Amino acid sequence: MGNNMGGRPKKIDKLGVWLTIRLTEEEDVQLRKLMADHSLTSRTKFVKACIFSGKIKFVAVDNSSLEANARLADITQQLRAIGVNHNQAVKHLNTVFGEIKAANIVKHMAANYSKVDKVLEELKLTAEDIRKKVYNINQ
Repeated sequence: MGNNMGGRPKKIDKLGVWLTIRLTEEEDVQLRKLMADHSLTSRTKFVKACIFSGKIKFVAVDNSSLEANARLADITQQLRAIGVNHNQAVKHLNTVFGEIKAANIVKHMAANYSKVDKVLEELKLTAEDIRKKVYNINQ
């Protein structure tokens, strides 16, 4: 059974190195504000990300970004529903009608897809809004 004497298993990857930094009061206020603006709570994770990635991007968490995320989810659901309906209709047409008549009906259906164009345009605008909210803190 090995030499296990019981108790808690030893950690394989110990975090044994401590790094201490000193900040002025103003720097500490700036750091806390930056972390609060981006809903960050762990100074350790923040500093590690700054050191090892060299570049950090944050999405500002506010009501407008939450609304944009909800809009994107709604648009995605609408597009999925449209695609499912289209596939079901085409399958039904191919089963009930002949291939030539089904192709003519599908062409007619495609002419009526202005709703899809509107949804895609809204998706494009929403994606642009979200992209504007992402910024780099290393400016």
